[in-house]
Amino acid sequence: MERGAEMKRSLLVNILIIMLVTLVVLVALVMVIITIVGKSVYSRQRANELMSRADSIASEFAFSRDAGIPNDEIRKNLISKGLIESDTTTIIYLSGKEIWNSFSRPLIYNESVDIIEENYERVARGERISVTNDPHVIVVGIPIKNNVGHNIGSVFLSATTLTIADTLKRMTLEVTLAAVCAVLALLIPTYIVAGKLTRPIKEVADTALLMSAGNLSLRATENGTSEARHLAQSFNTLADNLQLTIEDLTVEKNRLSTILEGIGEGIISFDKSASISHYNAASIKLLGGSDGDKLETLVHYDLILGDINSSLASSEKIQRNIKVGEKIIQCRTSPIYDELSNLYGVTVLLRDITESERLENTRRDYVANVSHELRTPLASILSLADALNDGIVTDEADKNRYYSYIQHEAIRLSQLISDLLELSRLQSGGVAFTKRNENLNDVIYDVVDRMNGNASSRSKHIVTDIPEESCTAYTNGDRIEQVLVALIDNAIKHGSDNCDITVRLTPNGDASGYTVSVSNAAEIAASDLEHLFERFYKADHAHTGDGTGIGLSIAKEVLNLLGESITVEYADSVITFSFTVGSSDEVANVRD
Repeated sequence: MERGAEMKRSLLVNILIIMLVTLVVLVALVMVIITIVGKSVYSRQRANELMSRADSIASEFAFSRDAGIPNDEIRKNLISKGLIESDTTTIIYLSGKEIWNSFSRPLIYNESVDIIEENYERVARGERISVTNDPHVIVVGIPIKNNVGHNIGSVFLSATTLTIADTLKRMTLEVTLAAVCAVLALLIPTYIVAGKLTRPIKEVADTALLMSAGNLSLRATENGTSEARHLAQSFNTLADNLQLTIEDLTVEKNRLSTILEGIGEGIISFDKSASISHYNAASIKLLGGSDGDKLETLVHYDLILGDINSSLASSEKIQRNIKVGEKIIQCRTSPIYDELSNLYGVTVLLRDITESERLENTRRDYVANVSHELRTPLASILSLADALNDGIVTDEADKNRYYSYIQHEAIRLSQLISDLLELSRLQSGGVAFTKRNENLNDVIYDVVDRMNGNASSRSKHIVTDIPEESCTAYTNGDRIEQVLVALIDNAIKHGSDNCDITVRLTPNGDASGYTVSVSNAAEIAASDLEHLFERFYKADHAHTGDGTGIGLSIAKEVLNLLGESITVEYADSVITFSFTVGSSDEVANVRD
């Protein structure tokens, strides 16, 4: 019986302790609510009331000003409508000047003036402010806008918070004194019981706090009562799962970031309010920026904003090309949907298509030029053949002349096809040439001897400027002859009348081979020089001259495969083609 009674007393004591602790906690909560929440709610509510009244004053003032009503009449209207109260200080500025001051209390006014001076410029720029200078005053300020939205002045309202502050202070003091007395009376038993009950929970809380700081390896100790152990176990399980999830998310984030930063295309994502969510470094460069630039500050960023807004409004994909300097950038804007098919943003893919556009233009030009160059001799052959076939030409001499024209055009067509095949073979990348030591003197003299007859027939003469000593270079003699023939033939066909064609051989100063040049008088525009090695390019632009327009292209490709270079200069009405010989020791992997 005594044991049972003792257990009962012990139980009652524990219950009493728990009740007392609960009472203390409740008292403390009430105190916190009264001191913090009550004051905050009051201040916020009071600020909202002042802001609403300021809006009404600003609207009424702007309307009355637009109607031409004097300031005194406006003041009377505001007072009659209850927008100006005796417990509130109202100050109105117009065009930077104070035109009205509703002075109420010195304390409110003095505190308000300091706050207004600190925030006047913000309100004048169109911002709305709400400042609580605890525990004295609340100040709100809004701009006054006319009917077209321009700022014409400012309205400031201020009110005291001392009344509620005094009340809260008195209530807080009373509750605090009562709580202190209760805590002092139950300090020791409360400490013992609270320590026993809260120690495991505090340990879990401390562990959670340390984990939130970044140490995810910590775990709570699983001891104490069964409830405490169960809590610690549940917490540790949650911590394990959280750590695994964070690690997975980190790995996935790093992988995605690496992918986005590693690709050459620019990627920009926007939310549904058209604000930037993410972009990679490539997007900065593609829009004309550099490292360290912000996307929003780039000049060309504005070019894609219209597509973004259109895609958000229509939920459709948009694609267009924009010009960024010398680059052509393809912009593809696509909407993004969540798992419920709700639009939550758009992505923009930026791709540099400058080279592909250039290649496409080159392909179109090439096809057009090939078609033109093939069609011209074919058309001549067909027209001449039709004339012969229809019996229009009856004179034998005329027939022979027509046959001669047909033969000439057929030879020209055959040469064009041969040159096309040769150029294609050279540009395929599968051609190279066997090199050996060649006597350049002999190579040049041989070509000049063969070309002199053709030059003489056009009233031109080939002269040479070659050292007397033998000049030997490691190269392919046949291909050097091919290049020389192309350059001299070009000079014969397109040089000025009765001009000399000079072929010069000069040793390079660095003892790394020689330079061969072909010079002749000619009339050519400076803008044509950079295009002379292009396929089918002719300076007359009408494609009426001799030649196929491919000879110089073939010469350049041959020299490239030999590891040599070719340049062209034009000065004092003299054009000079120069190429190196023997500057490279590389041997081709495919025999010619």
